[in-house]
Amino acid sequence: MLTVGKGNCNNVILRGDFWDFDRLYFAISKFTGDFGIDSTCPFPGYEAICESLLGLCYELRKAQEGKREVYEQYNGIPEEWFEEKTEIDEKFNEMNDSDYTFDDVEDDDEVDEDMGSDTHFSKKDFPNFTTTNTLLQLQIPFSEALYYALIFRELLEKKDLFLEQRKQMTKDTKNGMQELNLEYYYCQAHTDLARITIHTESTFRALYHLIGKDAYIRYIDLFSAKPDGFMNCDLQACNELVVEYSKESSNNNDSNNLTTYLDKLYKELH
Repeated sequence: MLTVGKGNCNNVILRGDFWDFDRLYFAISKFTGDFGIDSTCPFPGYEAICESLLGLCYELRKAQEGKREVYEQYNGIPEEWFEEKTEIDEKFNEMNDSDYTFDDVEDDDEVDEDMGSDTHFSKKDFPNFTTTNTLLQLQIPFSEALYYALIFRELLEKKDLFLEQRKQMTKDTKNGMQELNLEYYYCQAHTDLARITIHTESTFRALYHLIGKDAYIRYIDLFSAKPDGFMNCDLQACNELVVEYSKESSNNNDSNNLTTYLDKLYKELH
C-alpha cells in the first residue's frame, strides 16, 4: 500500500510499489473526470480546481518512470526461513529422544506438523528471495501536499456527484464501454474513493506530527468552518502561495514556515 509520511526540510514522502502509484494515479484521474475520451468533471464549478491535482498525478507518473527515487525497506521475512537443511535435520533437529528411529516417522507431513522446523521455504523454490522490498519514492513540499489534500477533502464531501456520474455511465450503450463502466461502478469506484481518502488522511497525519496536536486541531477546525472554500477562492493566488512556500521550505525544516503558509492559504479560501 502507498504510504505518506513526514520527510526532512518540510517535505512529504510517498512510498509504494509501481502498482500502488499506478492505482492512485488512475483513481485521481477517474475521480476528477480526467480519464478517457469525452470525460467530464463530475464536480460543477471545480473544473479548474481539479486541474490543480494534475501536479500530483505528474509526480506519481514520474516516480513510475523511475525519475524520482527508490527506497529499500525490510519486508519482515526472516532470512532463516530460507536456510536449507538436510532430510535428517528436518526430522530430528529438535528431538532429544535417542531411541527415536526413522520407523517412528510415518510421512513428511507428520514431521512438519508434529516435530517443527525453523525452515519454512526452500531457496530452490524462491531463488529471488531477499529480506527487503524495493519501493518507489517521491518527495513533494508540505505546502503542495497539503494543498492537494485540502482539495481532496472538499471534493470527497461531494463524492455522491462522482458516484452518480459513474452510475449514468453504466447506461451508455453507444461507446462500447458499458460492461467496463458497470464493473467499475459496482466493484471499483468505492475502492478508488478509499485510496484517495487514505492518501488524504495520511497527509494530514504527517502534518499532525510536524506541527503538533494543538496547532493541527486549530487548522483542521479553521478549514472545516467553510466546506466550499475552493469554490469561490482566487485559484491563481492559491497556486502562487503553493509555489512560494515550496521554494522557501526546500531547505527549511521550521514548522513555523508551514503554519504561516496555512494562515495565508486559509485567508485565500475564506
